[in-house]
Amino acid sequence: MCDGPGQVSTAASAEGDEARPLWRRHLWELAAVRDIVVLGGILGALYLAYALRAATVPALIALASAYALEPVVAFTGQRWSWPRWLTSVGLLGLLMGLTTGAAVWFGPALVADTRSLVSTSADRVEALRQWARTTLPQGLRPAARPDSSLDPGLFFDGALQALDAASGALVLGGYLFVASVFTAIMFVVFSTKFSTLPQLSPWLPAQHRHRIERLLGDFEGVFAGYLRGQVLVALFTTTAFAIGFSLVGVTNALAIAAVGGLCSFIPNGQVTGPALAITFGLLEGSGDAVAAVALPLLVYVVTQSTETFVITPIVQSSQTRLPIPWVLAALIAGGSVGGLVGVFFAIPVTACIRILVNEVIAPAMRLYLEEVGRRASRQEAAPRKPRLSTAAHDDGA
Repeated sequence: MCDGPGQVSTAASAEGDEARPLWRRHLWELAAVRDIVVLGGILGALYLAYALRAATVPALIALASAYALEPVVAFTGQRWSWPRWLTSVGLLGLLMGLTTGAAVWFGPALVADTRSLVSTSADRVEALRQWARTTLPQGLRPAARPDSSLDPGLFFDGALQALDAASGALVLGGYLFVASVFTAIMFVVFSTKFSTLPQLSPWLPAQHRHRIERLLGDFEGVFAGYLRGQVLVALFTTTAFAIGFSLVGVTNALAIAAVGGLCSFIPNGQVTGPALAITFGLLEGSGDAVAAVALPLLVYVVTQSTETFVITPIVQSSQTRLPIPWVLAALIAGGSVGGLVGVFFAIPVTACIRILVNEVIAPAMRLYLEEVGRRASRQEAAPRKPRLSTAAHDDGA
């Protein structure tokens, strides 16, 4: 079959390619080779992103911030016709101002708690070593620390270690400054050129382009809302830890709560907060060991239960447009299937599946059932030929 004079149809050409022997085909014509190349490219891109994590991590932070603040940028553009770059720069300045204000307001207490935490850590570790030397069996006891006053070499080693630590702190400070500037620039870039759909449009099939763009836009909105919800949940976790740890008398409560809140972006990372509180409470050894363990655990259980069954369902339901029972079911199902990672991705994946079912699968099933019903109606309405009985057929014979 030909499409025109001197032209072979695409179907015939494809059939001819499939009929050719393997040794007469190009490697790219083999589906297995194409799949291996694509998979290798994805793995190579992931490894490259990991190798360049000093640049990719600030870029990902900027992208997440652009996702979280996209509704504000879109609202100002629709309401007052502000350019996206102007709103992005204004939001960046507002964030820097809020960060500076929070640092001025809470900074002294946080710095005092952190300095106390660092200064007393050596004494607490030494108290733990003393306890181990007096309690554990002979073979498990740690070695006694040498007296640095008897060996000048140990003094110089300590001075070199202090110098190395100071240089490392300078390098870290320089990296944090450069990373902050890079993150700010990338935030403005991502906020100004937020949507990736225009870049994907030429690669989409023309007959389904509008529908695919609408679905991708809905998926993008789901993940942006989920990130905004996670920021709100992390703020609640930090606040609850700070209040709870202060009420039960945990030392350095503000610094420990800040660490637990930051780690809450990692699946179940908020357990870092009570773990630090229990560890330093036991190392301090100034009170009851049972209370040092039980009280931070009580704060964690109350905070985690409230966050899992109250805060997260309400916040994520409003951000991802999932009903609250669906959010709870997604968290349970994700935890049972994928563990901590499953819990982290359960809500956005469930929201995307719901959109896919409502927009693609349900209409296709509806059309299919309507077509089946029309066929059944036509068959019932068609005249049926009378069938002769067996006896009449025998008489005719």
